[in-house]
Amino acid sequence: MSRDGDVALAAAFGVARRDKHVLMDTQTRFQVGSVSKWFTTLLVLKLVDEHKLALDQSITSLLPGYPATVGDSVTVADLLSNTIGIKDRLPTELINRPDMSASSMSAAQATTLYGHGQSRTGPQPSLGRRAKA
Repeated sequence: MSRDGDVALAAAFGVARRDKHVLMDTQTRFQVGSVSKWFTTLLVLKLVDEHKLALDQSITSLLPGYPATVGDSVTVADLLSNTIGIKDRLPTELINRPDMSASSMSAAQATTLYGHGQSRTGPQPSLGRRAKA
């Protein structure tokens, strides 16, 4: 918690690893799960209301480093549906790497390297607009 830009309280409560009896501290990292999707959707729709984003806008217009072969056919509305097929996070093995958690990589660099949910050293899936029913 902060007050006037200064840390007023930094505390952690609970168990980080029940199986190993490890308590949480202020440096404990964990994934928040799907709850962030709802907040993201609300914020994106607020930006649409303010005419700062459009639901039919391609994601490459927003993420210049994202591969156009995929991004040109994926819209903001597609992303909000959570069904387009683009992985929603980095794979666990990348998240848990110490060099990733301490990385100062820009969002554009991360998108270029890991935008398909895997390293550029691995195969890149061919994703595109899902079939409309």
